Amino acid sequence: MTKEKIIIPADPHFKSVFAIVNTPGKTFVCPGWHEVPIGTTRDQIEMDMNAIPIKKKVVLEEPKTTRYEIIVQGSKPGREYTVKLDRGMWSCTCPAATFQRGHCKHVKAEQNKLEKV
Repeated sequence: MTKEKIIIPADPHFKSVFAIVNTPGKTFVCPGWHEVPIGTTRDQIEMDMNAIPIKKKVVLEEPKTTRYEIIVQGSKPGREYTVKLDRGMWSCTCPAATFQRGHCKHVKAEQNKLEKV
């Protein structure tokens, strides 16, 4: 008794290399997760080399641009630093922002001001 052939489009990365994956209640041919009947064997699988799918390019949405920029006074007289909020990322030009983990006191102060508004 010959079981019917199942034609699967070849994956562009693996060509003719594939695996049969059994999950509770379903069977798949990978790569590509093509569902096949339960009990399918490797002998039944045939790769269609002419049907290599073209992957669609996924365009991620640009984060909303929230621009906030302010010049703040430093602890020492005459020192000024720029605190920015751009695309959800905070930054400051002070030395502590470079060497410290997390946000510096200038960024934290501006965050607190914006939360109160």
